[in-house]
Amino acid sequence: MAVFDPIRIGSSAAGEDYEIDRSLRFVNDSSTYLERTPSSDSNRTTMTLSVWVKRGKVGEMMIMESFRDDANRTRLMFDALNRMQMFQRFQNNSHPLITESQRRDSSAWLHLVWSIDTTQSTSSNRVKMYVNGVQQSFISGSNSQPDQNEALFFNKDERHTIGVGQDSGGLEVYYDGYMAEMNFIDGQQLPPSSFAETDSVTGEYKPIEYEGTYGTNGFYLKFADNSGTTATTLGKDSSGNGNNFTPNNFGTGDSVKDTPTNNFCTFNPTNDSKAGSVSEANLRYTGGGGNGTIASTFGIRHTDTQGYYFEARIISGNQANRLFVGIGYTSTNWINVDARGANDDSWVLRNGDGVFIHNSSVDGETTGAGGLSVGDIIQIAVKGSKIWVGKNGSYFFSGNPSGDSTPKFSDIADTWTPVADVMTSNVVQFNFGQDSSFSNSVTAQGNTDANGNGDFYHSPPTGFLALCSKNLPNPTIKLPDKHFDILLYSGTGSTQNITGLEFQPDWVWVKKRNGSESHDLQDAVRGATKRLESNNTNSESTVAGSISSFNSNGFTVVDAGTTNESGNTYVAWCWNGGGSTVTNNVGDISSQVRANTTAGFSIVGYTGNGTSNSDVTIGHGLGVAPDVVIIKKRGTGGSEAQWGMLHHKLTSGKNIFLQTTSAEGTYSNQIKSTQSTTFTVNVSDASAGRYNRNGENYIAYCLSEVPGYSKFGKYTGNGNSDGTFVFTGFRPAWVMVKNRDSSYSWDMNDNKRDPDNVCEKVLAANLSDAEATATSMDFCANGFKLRVSNNSQNRSGDTFIYLAFAELPFKNARAR
Repeated sequence: MAVFDPIRIGSSAAGEDYEIDRSLRFVNDSSTYLERTPSSDSNRTTMTLSVWVKRGKVGEMMIMESFRDDANRTRLMFDALNRMQMFQRFQNNSHPLITESQRRDSSAWLHLVWSIDTTQSTSSNRVKMYVNGVQQSFISGSNSQPDQNEALFFNKDERHTIGVGQDSGGLEVYYDGYMAEMNFIDGQQLPPSSFAETDSVTGEYKPIEYEGTYGTNGFYLKFADNSGTTATTLGKDSSGNGNNFTPNNFGTGDSVKDTPTNNFCTFNPTNDSKAGSVSEANLRYTGGGGNGTIASTFGIRHTDTQGYYFEARIISGNQANRLFVGIGYTSTNWINVDARGANDDSWVLRNGDGVFIHNSSVDGETTGAGGLSVGDIIQIAVKGSKIWVGKNGSYFFSGNPSGDSTPKFSDIADTWTPVADVMTSNVVQFNFGQDSSFSNSVTAQGNTDANGNGDFYHSPPTGFLALCSKNLPNPTIKLPDKHFDILLYSGTGSTQNITGLEFQPDWVWVKKRNGSESHDLQDAVRGATKRLESNNTNSESTVAGSISSFNSNGFTVVDAGTTNESGNTYVAWCWNGGGSTVTNNVGDISSQVRANTTAGFSIVGYTGNGTSNSDVTIGHGLGVAPDVVIIKKRGTGGSEAQWGMLHHKLTSGKNIFLQTTSAEGTYSNQIKSTQSTTFTVNVSDASAGRYNRNGENYIAYCLSEVPGYSKFGKYTGNGNSDGTFVFTGFRPAWVMVKNRDSSYSWDMNDNKRDPDNVCEKVLAANLSDAEATATSMDFCANGFKLRVSNNSQNRSGDTFIYLAFAELPFKNARAR
């Protein structure tokens, strides 16, 4: 588990104007690396390395090494399980220090810091490692700190390499991905706050300028001078020390615009069929024995009014009808589906004859634009539900994205992502604006978009921008923890205030973690102490030993009760419902509503009127149609008091129940539909009315998606531990998943019980069971990736629905 770092408390937005212009792309297939041998020894006990990385391929890879021989070397690296580590070997005495989390997310940047001082008398203070400002703990059995005053091989007059390691047999373990803003400090053990801080306005953890000294062998590599590939250009030390590094096997095009202050789209290896292979730091895709599709890290919403532009160059091969590029639906399980054969609104250009393939068929309204050849640069422009394609400066099918004329239209109102579908020896490389040389294969043209972002071979059409974080729309909710957050606490058996929220909660859902206990759901519309349990159909109970009040920054629990037993641990999921309850008379039934329209959440209390065989509407206060409605009868329990849910990704006309494992079903008593002001229930018989019995009280929780904050979608399982990737457009804080087609539990993961990947602490909304420990999923900067093949989260071919809330929107999120 990560250790909280107090240096982040109270950080400001002081670093918001600091910009990093370029990063250096390392390609392990090209054996790229930098090297330098210091002329003399300096401080070998105390030093700091700070570097920003964005991973390409995953697995064992080197960041920096100093090597004397196999028995004497120091390595800073990722191991084969993608864990950050330091490996020190001195006279064959090894000190491996390996962190717990697996770092496989390549959608965004990470800040890594190794902070070292072996003179410290307390061993745990000698080597500290940080990711995004948070100190990391080490896996059991690997906490092998160096001996006090042990000399490392950094700052010794031995060969130092960046991006590769070595042994007696030669160079090995190349890095693949991007590095930026590399600061090596000789003689000081520094915290991450010397190099980065958290922006108080956006929540983004971001670089700041290092203003300290470097020491004799210290250096600062910006990788910004791409006028050459020498030690005084690409490998130039900007610290003032002149400790330049010699680049090996790089081209000038490897200094790219993808940086920690402007993250660019790339291919997404976590959303890949694995039939082909990705390279060039996730920009090139090579076909395998069968067609395989890879998606990208950015999504384009169908409601976007902003246009985006990207390019794809055919690198090699020309097998007809074996290369397709374009746009695909983000919720597609690309591990099992090819873009050319998808039936969910993919639009891809076929290389053999230049026709559009839509929903696995040739688009009947377009004639072939002619075969595509090696060296052709394909241009793709997307705006909302519209797409245009062309090549080498001209658009096909009489299209003109600048004039908004003759686009192709998508059918699904959701989110697209760039895709490549490639077979056999075909190779394609995309440019989302980071490199118009396509890895030094053509002369860079340097065309930018209207905002000055990007590096394109062809000029982007008027009104179209690069797919990079600076060009993403500003999220409505910059700080999700002002609307949803999670608290962990330990029970005391006596009254205690549970604090730490940035809001007064209106809905609190508590679950004991270390033992069997029913879930405890309470809200401000029904009032404190009134308990419902998501795992059964019991009637509402008033529990004195439960939540006694909702406070400005948390809530109060009293006595032992169900939420505060001494010696037990708890998780509380908390939502901001807007702070005041009002009467809503919009529907057929008057309701009591507490609504947070900004966050798309409302709590609705109403009393049934007993109308049967008729639609009845209830006002929800959101102003937009909810995507999810959950209703529970508060009075007598039993079959009428089930937790009914209408989710917009259920099959039309079907509901599902929260307290059971049951699949979706068609019911005569159902939550029928949602509108901008009301939701509708229908009962066939008032005497058995699940949602509208005369005189019975009900509570409803209504949720509507807010881009960058919440997502209520679906995905298809693949039954593989290399599971489906689900794009949400944010780094999740909480995810609940249910198999829509089969009888399995409602599984819940969150970022407080699992602050690092892999998420493995699972609770089920329908069970009173204690928290289970089992591999589940990775949270990524742009969504979540299933890492399990089980039936409750990833059964092959089954459709799953999910509810997810954000830690940070993708625009401002770091990789995890």
